[in-house]
Amino acid sequence: MAWAVINSSSYIEQLSGSRKPIKMVDGTYLFAFPLPEGAIPYIYLDDFAAYVNWIFQNPGESNGMTLDVATAHATGDDVAAAFTAVTGKPAKFQAIPVEMWHAESWKGCQRARTPILGSIVSAHV
Repeated sequence: MAWAVINSSSYIEQLSGSRKPIKMVDGTYLFAFPLPEGAIPYIYLDDFAAYVNWIFQNPGESNGMTLDVATAHATGDDVAAAFTAVTGKPAKFQAIPVEMWHAESWKGCQRARTPILGSIVSAHV
């Protein structure tokens, strides 16, 4: 039996979801998430799919492998700068406490139908 493990981090598509910027009163877009230092290894879902496809197409070569994949490593400042470069709109990044980010990120899950998920979410809100 052939097997492989593929590890990824955040999906770059989350920048239009849980990590999307907030438009401030002055027109600046604020990216706020818990990243006081370092970078996030983002993966674009199409790139992730290409790695998974490679694993299936090459079972002999991929057997037993652990792949740690990322499209780009980006700091919060990198994310804000890329947003400005693409949209022409001013943006900045601000690191926030992880507790604050969890409180906002999990709001939509409070009515989860799965009791276990509901308990986990309630503990973090």
